[in-house]
Amino acid sequence: MERITLKTIAKWADGIVNTDSDIYIKSAVIDSRDATKKSLFFCIRGSKTDGHNYVEEVRRKGGYSIGEEKFCDIVVNSTVRALGDIAGEYRKTVNPVVIGVTGSNGKTTVTRMIEAILRDEFNLMSTPYSFNNHIGLPVTVLSMDKETRVAVLEMGANHAGEIKYLSDIAVPGIGVITNVGQAHIGYFGNEENILRTKFEIAESLSCGSPLVYNYDQDEVKDAANIYRNNLNLIGFGLNKGADVRCEIINTDSKSSIFEVAGYRFKINIPGTFNIYNSIAAIATAKIFNISFEKIWVRLKEFKALSHRMQKIRISGVDILDDCYNANPTSVRKLFEELLKIYPQKDIIAVVGEMLELGEYSGELHESIGEFISHQENVKYFLAGGSFSDSLIDGAKKGNIDIKNLYKFKNSEEAAQIIKDISNSNSIVVLKASRLENLEDVIEYLKTAKIKNQNAKRQIKM
Repeated sequence: MERITLKTIAKWADGIVNTDSDIYIKSAVIDSRDATKKSLFFCIRGSKTDGHNYVEEVRRKGGYSIGEEKFCDIVVNSTVRALGDIAGEYRKTVNPVVIGVTGSNGKTTVTRMIEAILRDEFNLMSTPYSFNNHIGLPVTVLSMDKETRVAVLEMGANHAGEIKYLSDIAVPGIGVITNVGQAHIGYFGNEENILRTKFEIAESLSCGSPLVYNYDQDEVKDAANIYRNNLNLIGFGLNKGADVRCEIINTDSKSSIFEVAGYRFKINIPGTFNIYNSIAAIATAKIFNISFEKIWVRLKEFKALSHRMQKIRISGVDILDDCYNANPTSVRKLFEELLKIYPQKDIIAVVGEMLELGEYSGELHESIGEFISHQENVKYFLAGGSFSDSLIDGAKKGNIDIKNLYKFKNSEEAAQIIKDISNSNSIVVLKASRLENLEDVIEYLKTAKIKNQNAKRQIKM
């Protein structure tokens, strides 16, 4: 962050300074543990803690505070709103090319892939882990300095208008829309509102700016065509007509091979959806005239992100950890790929709750249960969370033997069932929304050897 005086910051936030207004700060933090000398701590009130409680800790470290209480160094009406206002004004003082990445699924992976391709070419910064909302993105913007040439910013939303808000702060010069699905549909109301919200990034782009979008999704392609006279549209996909078109050569449990413009790429992560993520990143990199040779090297070195298609082995049984997050679209994409990736394996599907589906929760969980149960090599289905009954009701409509359907109350119980039913030919697939903490199943599985023969099943339907 460039040095900014408290006086200037207060002006940007319409706040009042309670100390020497000529003092400058050189970093912005939202966690008091990250505070250092000359840092500005934003006192944000959350559901579990109140940032105002840590003002003295920050002062002892030589930092300053901005918040809603009179004892803060800068007093504002709303700390969160002030954070956005300050970041928006600060953005005007630095001039990187901002790549805004949004979409229902894959945006974190695409962000990281773009970063991996461009990081050796430019002074680059990108969104830290999960900093893609109305708090995280402004903090990321404030971490830029005048040496930053490219910023890759992930933009998430669960309500209409949020991508516009983030775009107004970040001012992207390039927009990327990975896809549109049913994530957070409970807040949006319907898929049309989700689509409209994702395209708020297109509305923010200046005339002639590139918009990279998923050409293979008809609704996305149709929405993009509205901007054909104003933006430089770059469609990526497998279908004929895509500007960056891909042909899949092979995908298995370890890697995926595909061709773009006659150039063959290999990524060391499986799944057609990760091929889509890759070509979105390739399409973005080509805007900067990065050669296919350089892209090939950097994508080949790219590794799966934490809790995203991470394969581990515990006591002779394979575990596929894909429980970073879940929505109906991402769950379907995962399970329809598994037969291609693991054709000889017996799949144990462990599915927790998908959050933020609102009034659609029951029917969408039921439809996912049915979808998974119809997949050819899913042998067992374990359902957890508040809508486990709906998941099981759906699974009963499919092909899985009813005696192979289970409900679990917590991760420990799920682990015990897995220990009882798994064998060396099993692959356990974990999928749920992030707040369900389904990855805890892995830790419980590590506590004892998985039973392979004649185990007593602890929970039955």
